[in-house]
Amino acid sequence: MVEDGSESLDYKSQGWHVCSVSPLPIGSPERKVVNPRSESPVEYADLNDGFVVIRVQGRGTHLHAPCLDYILRRYKAGQSSPRFIFDLGHCTMMDSTFMGVLASMGIHQWKSSQSRLVVTNIRDHVRELLDTLGLKHIVEMRGADMTNDDRSTDITFFEPVTTPDLSRRDRILMMLEAHQKLIDIDSKNEVKFENVIKQLQDGLKDERDD
Repeated sequence: MVEDGSESLDYKSQGWHVCSVSPLPIGSPERKVVNPRSESPVEYADLNDGFVVIRVQGRGTHLHAPCLDYILRRYKAGQSSPRFIFDLGHCTMMDSTFMGVLASMGIHQWKSSQSRLVVTNIRDHVRELLDTLGLKHIVEMRGADMTNDDRSTDITFFEPVTTPDLSRRDRILMMLEAHQKLIDIDSKNEVKFENVIKQLQDGLKDERDD
């Protein structure tokens, strides 16, 4: 269930249709997809009522954070600004880069619709990771089951997101942006990621010097 003000929404029991989404290029001219990979733990379904459900299978790491970045940029470039629901029932862990891109999606949703990104079916240790980095301030976290609702099996198709194989420079830029978002939502993260950001900045300088 997703609550929006006084309205209670169950994305399955409402009988919303799930459609396949045709792959589109990443919306930034600075970021180009090189040799896209088919393996990805990230899938999404575009519902017909302004919601996008994103499902993460297994580990969400910096290797797959570009998948979230792809989804965000796809909808930034479009006419609509959907509300995102993350189903983390099968997500076993997330690293800081993945959570930073998730934070970017939450910030974008709040600015565009004054609503919070919803994270559901969340495991206790994943919730602790999100809490520790301050995502509790910008997302709505729910442990209640959204996927095992016997009243409806209408959602049968999720579109796998092809993992963009970014250049080293673009990957460093994405990781820097992700960690900066974590600092933006909680200033305590600045100390936590001080060394990480320095290493990334040094790596970016090396790329520019080459």
